[in-house]
Amino acid sequence: MLRFWTLLVRTLAAGALATVAFAAWADDAEEGRDHYVLLCSKCHGNISEDALSWRPEALFHQAVTMPLGPPLTGVYGREAGTMPNYPYSNAFKAAIENPWAWDEDSLDGWLLSTQDFIRGSTMFLKVEDDAIRAQVIAYLKKYAQYKPE
Repeated sequence: MLRFWTLLVRTLAAGALATVAFAAWADDAEEGRDHYVLLCSKCHGNISEDALSWRPEALFHQAVTMPLGPPLTGVYGREAGTMPNYPYSNAFKAAIENPWAWDEDSLDGWLLSTQDFIRGSTMFLKVEDDAIRAQVIAYLKKYAQYKPE
């Protein structure tokens, strides 16, 4: 029951944030945060901007509390498909047999169309607006850098 209320509160909070106007002079990363909240956070949770948030125990906590998608804290620069204990789809597992790290190019292709990037992935998303994709990527690059121990 607690999980239901947690998801409900997060969904309502995301809806409330959707009504906030974007700052006219914010940089791409700051505007990207708003787009991230609207497009990504419902399934992937919030990016923890705490310097210690990339640690495995923090990522595990996020994975347990937001199970629809792997947490994206520390995703930028991390090798794809390496979130411990996350049940990646068979299509994603097959795609990462040739590993890559999440960078501007791979994130751009993924966000443009997850199904074109990896046919059969369990995620269905198309962010066709180039500016919005660039802002989300700028946000991830600034606040979700992979920091290996």
